Amino acid sequence: MADEIKQLIDMLARLRGIVEDGFATIEKRFEDIDRRFEGIDKRFEAVGKRFDNIEVAIQELNTNQLRILNSMKLLERDVKSNQKHIERLEEKESFL
Repeated sequence: MADEIKQLIDMLARLRGIVEDGFATIEKRFEDIDRRFEGIDKRFEAVGKRFDNIEVAIQELNTNQLRILNSMKLLERDVKSNQKHIERLEEKESFL
């Protein structure tokens, strides 16, 4: 019976070693998965920054468009004013 108990203890010790090795393997795999997810997170952060840069560029374009439109309106007013002034000058010349 002592031999059977010793064999049982040896089997349990081997089983414990197998289970510990299995858990170590699983832990390494989880660490690998964590590293992969960290890499994916970094990529998403980089993409997010790119989108932020694109958003800023779009805002700048919109601002520039508004400035251009405002400048065009001012130029249109100047042209109309100049046309009126030219018309007045031409009227004065025709009277002379």
